[in-house]
Amino acid sequence: RVDFEMRFTLQSTEPWVRSPDHFMLMHNGRSFKFEVDPTGLSPGVHTAKICGYDSSLPNRGPMFTVPITVVCPLEEQPQISLGTLGFGPAEVKRFFLSVPAGATWMDVSVKDLRDTTSVDKDSSPRLMVLHTIQLLPHQAYRDNEADEYLNLVPSQTSVKSIPVQAGVTIEMT
Repeated sequence: RVDFEMRFTLQSTEPWVRSPDHFMLMHNGRSFKFEVDPTGLSPGVHTAKICGYDSSLPNRGPMFTVPITVVCPLEEQPQISLGTLGFGPAEVKRFFLSVPAGATWMDVSVKDLRDTTSVDKDSSPRLMVLHTIQLLPHQAYRDNEADEYLNLVPSQTSVKSIPVQAGVTIEMT
């Protein structure tokens, strides 16, 4: 047994994470509890950290950090519109959706809104990749993942049907 004792001051980087103010680490390791309150968070991905500073030398910086990620899905509705989205080359936009009870399929409509009335109109096809994934207990993620490749020309609408599991958040990129 090693004679080891270190006192830490704990600080959260976000107000929605509550942790103890102090923590004592002994030779055999220890744990501490913290609370995450996601009720005031907007839909999307939110990150925070709990940083542990040596109480005797806080200027050394954090001795350890506990990363925290919270995903808040969009409000559950029978039909969701994400509005008009602009994309740059290789840009990814990520959305998290709550799948309603009883749902087994999700229809996703994508429309190319490029302007075809301008003088230098661009009517070449654009490749869009629609990727969805649900993480289900005791299943490989690839079993609940779908990739759809959409070659869209201006004003074209494409509708894809994707199988879903009710009550489980789905990520759509």
